[in-house]
Amino acid sequence: MAKFLVIGTMAWDRVIRLEKSLIVGARIHAQNALCADGEVLDGRLGGAAANASAALINAGNEVAVFAGLPLDQIGDRILKDGDRLGLDLTLVRRIPVPRALTIVLVTPEGERTIIGVSPNPKHDHANWRAALMECEPLSIPDLERVAPDGVYLRAALPGSACLSRIKDTRIVAQWSLPDQLTDIPVEVFIASADDLGSELNPGKLIERAIAISGDHFRGFVVTEGAEGGCVYTPENTFRYASPRVDQRDATGAGDSFAAGLLEALVAGADLREAVDHGAEWGAIAASHGGCLQDYRPALFPGYSLQPLP
Repeated sequence: MAKFLVIGTMAWDRVIRLEKSLIVGARIHAQNALCADGEVLDGRLGGAAANASAALINAGNEVAVFAGLPLDQIGDRILKDGDRLGLDLTLVRRIPVPRALTIVLVTPEGERTIIGVSPNPKHDHANWRAALMECEPLSIPDLERVAPDGVYLRAALPGSACLSRIKDTRIVAQWSLPDQLTDIPVEVFIASADDLGSELNPGKLIERAIAISGDHFRGFVVTEGAEGGCVYTPENTFRYASPRVDQRDATGAGDSFAAGLLEALVAGADLREAVDHGAEWGAIAASHGGCLQDYRPALFPGYSLQPLP
C-alpha cells in the first residue's frame, strides 16, 4: 500500500444518459437518476481529483485530496461521499462562492459532454476562480503530514509550488498547467491529443518539460482515448494500446489512466510498463460506467513487478 496526494477538483455531477446522440431539432428521451445503495440520487461524485482518487483508493492505497469545495449543501454532499470512499479530506478548503452546476451528457456509446450551468457563466467562473486562488494554500507541513509516495497534480491550486521542496516522491502532472509550474520535479506530463491540437510538437513539448522538471523528467504522454496513445521521451518514442472494452461512460477515464500510471511508477515500474497499467485502469473506468458510487475494493488491480529471473 502506498500513499498518494491528489491535487485537483471535486464536483457533484448530474448525469443525463441519452437514448441517442444529440441531433438538432430532435426529441430525445434520457435518464437522469442513479441508484446506489438503495437510494435514488440526482447526481454522483465527480471531478478530476475524485475520479483519480477513487481508482487509487480502490486499488488499496491511501489517498489525501487537496481541493476547494463550495460552502453549501453541494459541498457537504461531496465531502460525505468522499468520506464514504475513505479519502483523507483534511486538506479540502471550503470556498464561500457557489460553483456552476455540472451536467454530464452521456451517449449510448459512452461518450460524454460536460456542461457547466450558472446564471452568468463568465462572471461566476471568474468569481469562483478568484475565491479559490485566495484559499489557504498547500504547505510544507501539509506535505510532511501526508508524506505522499506519489502526487497527481491535476490543477495548480494555491501552494502547489511547495512540491518543488519534496524529495523521493513521484509526480505526474496535467500539461494544461505548464505556465503555472516552476522547478517542480514532474516525472511525467500527460495531455490528450485533442487538447494539444496544433501544439502537438514533440520536440517543443519535451524542451518545455525539461525546463520545468530538469533531470526528473522522464516522458510526455499524449493520450488518444480508446486508441491508446504515444509517449515521447528525450531518448525515444513509443506507442501503447488501450484494452478493448464495452465503453459505458468515458467520464473519468483519463484521470483513472493518470492514477494507474502514477501507481505503477511508485511501485517501481518503468515508463512503458506504467502507461500499460494506466491504460488498463482507464479502460476499467470507461467500461464500469464512470459511477464512483459503485466502485468496490480491488476493482482496479494494483501494480506489482514480476520477480526477476
